[in-house]
Amino acid sequence: MFKQFSNIFLLLVVVSSASAAAIHADSYVVSVQTSANTTICGGALINKNTVVTSATCLAFYDATQLVVGINNGSQIIKTKAQSFKGDFDFVTMENDVAILKLAQSVKTRFIKLASKERKTGSTAVVINPNLNEVPVTIIGYKECISGDYSWSEDEVFSTM
Repeated sequence: MFKQFSNIFLLLVVVSSASAAAIHADSYVVSVQTSANTTICGGALINKNTVVTSATCLAFYDATQLVVGINNGSQIIKTKAQSFKGDFDFVTMENDVAILKLAQSVKTRFIKLASKERKTGSTAVVINPNLNEVPVTIIGYKECISGDYSWSEDEVFSTM
């Protein structure tokens, strides 16, 4: 299950140069915010009351301090619980995945969890909370640390 969350989360990385998507096309993309409506990161709805996001974003917040903006902020939903793996490492970002439980169910689209790991060379779309999207090519762990990119072996883990 962790690999499923990892695959989804990696596809929700914030991008800076991208094209806008139709609001309802990606309604599973949410904004994780403080109760004062300050956005702290993005996430994805995986069912009617569950959001997958980054543990980094939740590390300093209690669920009562958070809300989730849905459908480009047209709906603000309180959260009632949060959870992330005990082996999340804030320094290395290994196992940087978290779950938020919403205080109420929502009626919108959800993202389907991957049934298997994506193959190197396959395509995906990266989407940020502003609903900007860009097509990307999936690369494997060995290629990621090969030296062709700016990541080294001690910065990338096989669980990412």
